[in-house]
Amino acid sequence: MEDFNSDLVLHMVQFLNAMDSGRLAASAKRYYYLVHQYRSLSGPQLVTSSSWDPSTKEQIGSKEVVQQGIEGLQKEPNLILAFNSPRSALGDELPRRFHCSPDTIILGAIAGDIQVNQSSNVEHKSNASAMFASFPNAEVVPFVINHASQMEEDIQSMKQKIQQRTDERWWKAMIVYACGHGSSFAEYFVSTMQQSLPNAAIVGGICASGYVSKSTGSKTKDELSKMTTRQLKNLNRSLGGDVNQPFVEKSELVDHVYQLCQTQQQSSQAPSLTYCEDTVFGVLLGGDAPVKSMVSRGVESVLQGPAQPTSPFVVETVELARRGDDAYLFRGDDLKPMHMIHRIRNTEIGQMLTAAEMMNQVAQTADFIGLKRPGSDGFELHIMTPFCQMAQQFLIMTNGSQEDIKTMQDAEIDFFKLTGDACLADMDITVSKLKEQTTGELMKYCWD
Repeated sequence: MEDFNSDLVLHMVQFLNAMDSGRLAASAKRYYYLVHQYRSLSGPQLVTSSSWDPSTKEQIGSKEVVQQGIEGLQKEPNLILAFNSPRSALGDELPRRFHCSPDTIILGAIAGDIQVNQSSNVEHKSNASAMFASFPNAEVVPFVINHASQMEEDIQSMKQKIQQRTDERWWKAMIVYACGHGSSFAEYFVSTMQQSLPNAAIVGGICASGYVSKSTGSKTKDELSKMTTRQLKNLNRSLGGDVNQPFVEKSELVDHVYQLCQTQQQSSQAPSLTYCEDTVFGVLLGGDAPVKSMVSRGVESVLQGPAQPTSPFVVETVELARRGDDAYLFRGDDLKPMHMIHRIRNTEIGQMLTAAEMMNQVAQTADFIGLKRPGSDGFELHIMTPFCQMAQQFLIMTNGSQEDIKTMQDAEIDFFKLTGDACLADMDITVSKLKEQTTGELMKYCWD
């Protein structure tokens, strides 16, 4: 190859995946220059891989899923979106493979079932799937918003990060997941971020648990002391600590995690993920991030079966509570008004139900509260938070705008659950409409 001219070598490089081009770059200075020249000129890339092998009808391992994805890329990925069930070890394999790649951000959602569309084939048999993205000129920022006392502090830190970029169009998208108790403040977090990111698409969903690359920077002992014992144990696990080691006092756990943080700063071999169970977490995408959102909320009505355009149930009694009111359930400086629904009327039979009575029918299966104000063309979905059951009222958070705080009186109400079958049906309709306007491969993921 020494006799080949540079144009020919550059043409050959485009057929090599990331690993093979890396080996070529390591063989000579000339090839190093040409490989990196090609990588700087080539555009964004996206490759997906999954664990179900239709030819053998068997699952491949997490290591093979990662290998499959890497072999499809010509450059090292800087973003990996992972989806796996608890049966898969993908969340353990990814940090092992990318522990020395600080520029690779990993975001993973764990759910009981995942569904993936790859090369126009839809399947739900995979235990694991991942999208490997190489966005050369994009900025990818991971974040974790903790529950309770740390929430406002974490949100303020996010706002400061956003404001570091003076170009209001720099930030393109936010991918956000909520798990555990994180679902109770996910809606508030999203509405707050939407105000700070008016030009960005915010997409995501609810999952059982998940993981995300750690933000740079270690924690002080004071910061660790403010964390709950559960948060400290999760951090201990993400740093590779012994999860079975007993700690009599919380201070012992704080000291142990602090030492792990210090060791991590001195070692490039430390695991790179934060494991999430009761948080809101995700990534913020800025710069040249070629992301366009297409959101599916394939839902079924808990009360009516397949989702209907109308509901026989309407809001009879509702109250708008503001921060400082006796009825307002939360305490804080930057909290928005919320609707508190007390009574619901069944217009078909004239029956009046208290929120507590309706809660008994829907609380165990409903993921969302759907509300349709008079004159609206569809239901607006709100997360059914654990606070609804605690208060025995249906709580609807607002962003504080005049449109959002308009009365919910006489609004139609329904209760929805997210299901894989409904997601697929909704996505089929959406994709068929998109195919009339565009060409190319579309990849979609759903999970229960």
